[in-house]
Amino acid sequence: MLNLTEKEKARYAEMVRGGLETSPVTEGEYFKVFDEVRSTEAKVRARDGYEIPVWIIKPLDGEPADYVFINIHGGGFVREHSKFDSAFCSYLVKRLRCTVVDVDYRLAPEYPYPTGLQDGYDVYKWVMDHAEELGARSDRIVIGGNSSGGQFSAAIPMMAAKAGDPIPALSVMMYPVCSMNTVESISDDLDLSDVSNRGLLYNLLYCTKESDFDDPYVSLLKATKEDLEKFPPLILATGGQDPLAPDSEEFAKQVAQASGSRVAVRRFKNSKHGFLNRCLGDEWAEGREFVFSEIEYMMSK
Repeated sequence: MLNLTEKEKARYAEMVRGGLETSPVTEGEYFKVFDEVRSTEAKVRARDGYEIPVWIIKPLDGEPADYVFINIHGGGFVREHSKFDSAFCSYLVKRLRCTVVDVDYRLAPEYPYPTGLQDGYDVYKWVMDHAEELGARSDRIVIGGNSSGGQFSAAIPMMAAKAGDPIPALSVMMYPVCSMNTVESISDDLDLSDVSNRGLLYNLLYCTKESDFDDPYVSLLKATKEDLEKFPPLILATGGQDPLAPDSEEFAKQVAQASGSRVAVRRFKNSKHGFLNRCLGDEWAEGREFVFSEIEYMMSK
């Protein structure tokens, strides 16, 4: 494993926190959704005393549905929560009328594995404890996220099962990271427009030990049948132009075989990594409707 100095970590983090592909949506109509929901900021105390920022988003009028969607944003464990994450959550609330708790977990390299994942789990336990205040039931909590947040959305149910805690009612994974490998070298002229190349830096910044890459909470495909036997129903959306899709779909197969839970998978063949969150390509609206309608269906049971 390539060991980085603190200066190198800071430089690589700055590189991957730079611009991504420009989204075609503008400051116009798309972001008007913020005026169509109610959003309040809150803090959730983590196990080490850190105050995790969250946004609680509810329908503008009327009572919300009796479940909570915990949103865990993507960004390779390194990139910050963005306006696009807030907008995605707002559209979810508008469509499904549930409550969303949008999590701003701590990022690598300043806080490498497992801090961000633990923040997500601590928010999950907080939502269970405060479900009634949020207008929901403690046994009706959905964990969902995109990319690295999708990985957390699988790791948290496994962690809950191992700890003997109640598991979420549903996991929603959007083009998640399901396999991470050790990195021995990095080219000075790495093309960061390629998601696979960005992944090399994300791996190095998130994982600090060789053994991290064998951890099933990091490399989901290394989960055992015992890790997955209590896994909740799963919704998985992938992009056909995303190199992460095959591993994601293999993980969904493993979940179905180990748990017997309902698993809904759809690949959007023309779409790149990040398409649902950043409105990329011509399938993002169809992809969102797949995710939203599956949540609606599964949570109606």
